[in-house]
Amino acid sequence: MTIEHLFLMAGGLDYDMQTPALVALAHRKPDASTAELCNEMARKPLHFEPGTHYLYSLCHDVLGAVVEVVSGMTLGAYMKKYIFDPLGMTDTGFRPTEEQKSRIVDLYRFESGSGTAEKVDNTMRLRLVPNYESGGGGLFSKTDDYIRLVTCLANGGKTKDGYQLLRPETIAMMEVPRLVPAAVTDMVNSRLHGYSWGLCGRVHVNPVYSLSKSPVGEFGWDSAGAAFAMVDTKNHVGLYLACHVLNCNYAYHILHPMMRNLVYEGLEL
Repeated sequence: MTIEHLFLMAGGLDYDMQTPALVALAHRKPDASTAELCNEMARKPLHFEPGTHYLYSLCHDVLGAVVEVVSGMTLGAYMKKYIFDPLGMTDTGFRPTEEQKSRIVDLYRFESGSGTAEKVDNTMRLRLVPNYESGGGGLFSKTDDYIRLVTCLANGGKTKDGYQLLRPETIAMMEVPRLVPAAVTDMVNSRLHGYSWGLCGRVHVNPVYSLSKSPVGEFGWDSAGAAFAMVDTKNHVGLYLACHVLNCNYAYHILHPMMRNLVYEGLEL
């Protein structure tokens, strides 16, 4: 399994946070680190040979552990120093204060048949122990913070005040589809026709198939709660929708594509 496989969700892992090895370590060592828990993930057999298929999984959590090993810092400290603070993302992190907790919005679950949503428990499920920092889904944030990141990426990795988060060459690497054909089929079957996957989520590859008005190379992702992020470096367009509704296929199939295309129609791009 390579670092690229982890970026591509092609490592063969799954999203099971309750495997015997993980639960046992959490009970045995409540102060276990992110890297220690990720090591325990290796005890479960892979679903496929890395690189041969796509399965949305804990791959990005393992990437977070790689960052910790390489940098010698916790994932949260690394992201705060190199991403959040320089971009002015003051309400983003892994552990909200009591004041921040008071501003966290409710979580809902959508019912497709009735078109209604019901409030559900909002407990963070991706933290087995207090020290665990999930690279795939452990952050809290707000719209004003998140759009700062999306805007930075859409403008070649540089902020308005000149901070270079990523080099333009690195951003260009994120616009390249990297999945093998069988893995693309795995991903497209979930919902994303006309897209593949790169180093930062979906990558637009076929406007005829996607019916998208965004250019080839547009990249981004959505979330389990139906939020949506899009980066278009060709036109310097960054788009973010904040949402907190689980199981909302209506958002993935209808709202996100409609919102994306309306932006381009409005800009006449």
